[in-house]
Amino acid sequence: MTAKAKSMNQEKGSLENSVLQDYERIWEEALKTEDYQQIAEERLHSRSGFYQVLNQIVGGLSSPRIFEVGCGTSIDLNMLGLSKKDSRCFGSDISLRSIKVSRTVAGTFRNQTLYFVADTRHLPIKSYCFDLVYSQGLMEHFRDPLPAAKEQARVLKKGGVLVINVPQRYTGYTLMKRWMMRSGKWELGWETEFSYRDLKRLGQRLNLTERKTFGYQYWKSWREPLFVLRDLYDKLHRRNPLRNNRLFLSLRRAYESLWKRIEGLWGHHFLQNIVIVLEKRLG
Repeated sequence: MTAKAKSMNQEKGSLENSVLQDYERIWEEALKTEDYQQIAEERLHSRSGFYQVLNQIVGGLSSPRIFEVGCGTSIDLNMLGLSKKDSRCFGSDISLRSIKVSRTVAGTFRNQTLYFVADTRHLPIKSYCFDLVYSQGLMEHFRDPLPAAKEQARVLKKGGVLVINVPQRYTGYTLMKRWMMRSGKWELGWETEFSYRDLKRLGQRLNLTERKTFGYQYWKSWREPLFVLRDLYDKLHRRNPLRNNRLFLSLRRAYESLWKRIEGLWGHHFLQNIVIVLEKRLG
């Protein structure tokens, strides 16, 4: 191994240890949280499109096996398990404290979810096990996401679905995050972001078929230009003394309908998060 390669590996190992330490601290704080139900309700609103897709995937399956990689608190997994009573849910994380939080959450939701500690690049699971494998807030922590993605594809059954949910690149939120990382103020460790093109290429390298890609959620800040534009009419409407007039109500509905159409068609290019749904071929 060359000196350059050794240096790169040392930097990579140092980076991963730093990320793990950051999240160990976060999960330690999460252990003190009691109102997981309230967090779940907030997520149902902010991540509604994401949950809708997950439920659609497993909705028509009998006793689906579901695996969340890098499960964190596993609130998403437990809500999915509640909506699909005959499912078998599994979660893994590299942090033992995360697994402790997840078990507390599963108890709160009264789910029989199974958890284990694992490096997502080396999953201790045989191939072709799960109908649905997904991650949220995981893949952005790898400088090279391919090894982790390959493992997720490996444990999928033929015809199974892989869902990857990551930060979208072209947002004001990304600029803010990069500035905070350079300033040493970002609490979530090193992370990157993805464009639609990045995720499409990743799916092709995994030999998976793209089923759907979409974006969701705005960073609600004046530093996010499209959110400001999206929210503009609502602010004007609230200040309009004639807001209950039929004409202005119609204009508001038209404006809302237009934005929802734009978000549905192109949201994966400008919304805060991007989700790609990939299917493992049967052949």
